Amino acid sequence: MLKRCFNTLLIICLCAGLSSVATSIEALAVKPISPQKNEQLPQLAPSKEDLSPLRVGLYHSFLLTHQQQLETVYQTAITTVERAKSVGETIGWVVLDLDETVLDNRAYFIAYGDYKPELWKQWLLLGDAPAVAGSLNFIRFLRMNQIPFAFLSGRREAQRASTLQNLMRLGLPTTVPVLMKPDIYTEGKTAIEFKQTHRCGLEAQSGVKVWMLIGDQASDLRGDCRGTYQFKLPNPIYTVE
Repeated sequence: MLKRCFNTLLIICLCAGLSSVATSIEALAVKPISPQKNEQLPQLAPSKEDLSPLRVGLYHSFLLTHQQQLETVYQTAITTVERAKSVGETIGWVVLDLDETVLDNRAYFIAYGDYKPELWKQWLLLGDAPAVAGSLNFIRFLRMNQIPFAFLSGRREAQRASTLQNLMRLGLPTTVPVLMKPDIYTEGKTAIEFKQTHRCGLEAQSGVKVWMLIGDQASDLRGDCRGTYQFKLPNPIYTVE
């Protein structure tokens, strides 16, 4: 289940003028989503008049502090790997979540201000999200050091093609495991149950243990087969249970 988080990030919007924010948001413009049926969708680059406190708050939460926090978490993960290598620790799978861990969906939330299932599906089909700060450097580091890694996402199999397209656009490998939900899925299961099932399956199939988890949700890091190290990235927008 995905829930909105209304917290102190909205207060940030009071600290900056709308004029400067509008200019910055225009620079984040992405391709508009093509309407389905007769639905008229708003543009992904809102005008100054359309900027709500939520959208301004979301933008500033990323711009002012969020990016540095993300990079710090990823740098700590790199340091952890280096330390483990230096003492001869056995290193297994590094499992990363995708949305708000590797793929940055802030443009969607700035435009629409909330999770709307149909609009969200259309956004994912664009396959054009930029990378989360620090993620590309971390994944390059894993590849250089020949450390096995996998992506584990709550996205559905129907979105696999656009997800792989998005990863390729960022120069990320698609030959590593990209684990996703089946199109027919029992929604009564929690994210913890779903993700631990895939992690344990990865261990069983490969014969290699999960060693590190990185995600933006607490549910990404809980359950069985979660390894020795867990790193949580900040996500001021939503929570998944």
